[in-house]
Amino acid sequence: MSELSTIRNSRVYYTTDPRGFACMALGIEEKISDYAEAANVLANNGYHVALYPCDSDILKQGDPELLGIHSDAVKEHFGNLAANVDETFYFGCSLGASIALHLQRRDKRAKPGLYATAGIRLSRAVFKSEGFRGMDITAAFESSMGVNQGDDAITLEAAEALLQVAWQDYEMDVATPPLANFAGALLVLGKADMAIDYDEALSSMRSWREVGVPIQTLTQPSSGHLATLRTVRNNFGKLFVASQDPETYRTAFGEFELEQWDTCRVV
Repeated sequence: MSELSTIRNSRVYYTTDPRGFACMALGIEEKISDYAEAANVLANNGYHVALYPCDSDILKQGDPELLGIHSDAVKEHFGNLAANVDETFYFGCSLGASIALHLQRRDKRAKPGLYATAGIRLSRAVFKSEGFRGMDITAAFESSMGVNQGDDAITLEAAEALLQVAWQDYEMDVATPPLANFAGALLVLGKADMAIDYDEALSSMRSWREVGVPIQTLTQPSSGHLATLRTVRNNFGKLFVASQDPETYRTAFGEFELEQWDTCRVV
């Protein structure tokens, strides 16, 4: 993966009479075409939209530096696109959520964001998530970082600690609450997600709220990773409205059915 592939494969939608620019950072191997309707929702709400795919090699090569290279490319490209607007909006799902939140928390113009299948410490998930192990990501990092290999072997715990330092800007855990200039966010979680530890994510977000971070979580009780992403795509309009005013969402919607998927509950 080259630094430029992130931008070469991105797509920008323009609308008339825009109020701002939206950044949509996708998860690994997700297709931009699957988010065309979501982009249309944002365009109808007055946003130009930039969509950024995420090459699986960012993790599958086992190189800790590639996440930062991808994120920096998105930051520079979107920063140039949105240089002259007064308002921005960030959406991110899966790995893209860590990148989009990284950008939102540093952008004073940002409105409340919308995120899905995230909320964990990536450095832990790489080594302990069943979803990452099933995609050969765990093995790639164990190999590249020398976990239990040869005379210079390091332990799994040591590798995780090194990765945590390398990825400190992208971690979403109890130690990294976004405080200054953070407008808030809505995070959609699937309780049966094999890539994202639901209990860890929920605990992290609750700890953020305890220190004043305006973030709400919306849970699908029996959905896994891919089903949760489909729910977000199929109900993006409702979720966008909810993200912009969580308190109105709580009182107006309560629990509601998201098409054929599970009943979601605000937690």
